[in-house]
Amino acid sequence: VDVAGVILRDIPKQSVSAIGAEVREKLAEQELEVIATLPTDNRLRIRTLREVANVLGADVLTGHESIDTHHVGRLIVGTLQVPELLQKILEMMEEDNKDTSSLSPTQVSELKAEFTKFDKNKDGKMSLNELGMLLRVVGREMTEYELQRIMAELDTEGTGQLTFTEFLMLLSRRTEEPIPGSSPLIVTHVSRVDVLLSLLMATRSQTFPKIAGVLLTGGGPGALPVSVQSILAGLDVVGTPVLSIPLDTFAATQRIHGLHGLAPRLLPTAAVKLQAAQELFAQWAAPTFFDRLVGGEAKRQDMTSHLFQHHIFLV
Repeated sequence: VDVAGVILRDIPKQSVSAIGAEVREKLAEQELEVIATLPTDNRLRIRTLREVANVLGADVLTGHESIDTHHVGRLIVGTLQVPELLQKILEMMEEDNKDTSSLSPTQVSELKAEFTKFDKNKDGKMSLNELGMLLRVVGREMTEYELQRIMAELDTEGTGQLTFTEFLMLLSRRTEEPIPGSSPLIVTHVSRVDVLLSLLMATRSQTFPKIAGVLLTGGGPGALPVSVQSILAGLDVVGTPVLSIPLDTFAATQRIHGLHGLAPRLLPTAAVKLQAAQELFAQWAAPTFFDRLVGGEAKRQDMTSHLFQHHIFLV
């Protein structure tokens, strides 16, 4: 099989030059070229509401024109009464926007105590599993996919463990480089019409945080009253999206969490990710490779649509 070259991706920004030079030297012995050394870019990690809808097989009841521009962050299950739910959303968004890059001595001391409590063998380091449990306790829960990515970047010695100092860097990093533009997706049962209509009204206020959308579980034909269907039909197509699925709330949230554990997809409608990919290649890819693509000799090759996508993105 002919190999055009190698693309290195998800490289820590501060290590792009060093890693690129090392890999180029090793591949040169195999007469292979490094096409690009692409640093980590959180814009490629975003999940559009369309991706979530596709995975769930959800029906889009309203907001059809917004599902490609609304990015899903955390999930909030709407089982509370409306006032308590609205307050919870406000508090969670405020917490997400806090700057944890500068911790007070008291906070560091408290975190140190928790770190020591979860450090089972008392060696001053923490494994991936221990780290996941600790983050849940301190209110900074991450998916396994996020943990593995950040662990790989901070664990420079490759031990599979983090020191307390690296743990503090992890907390700071998550706030310094959040997934851009992500908003919470509110998941509630289709019977909670009070929650649905209250959220649609709240999102029209300039003082209420933006939400990615509302996901109604337990849906299906006739699940929503005709009066509510009529209200949704009259809403702006670029407003807050409302999705409906027949799954129960637990099954729906499990599927969405599974989506976050997978590598992000690059759909034709994902404008932010497409722009990020173009900018990364324009800055970090070898110009000679693109010159060969444009000016090289035409070569016929039979290829399926799956192979086409594979070659385009993985080369």
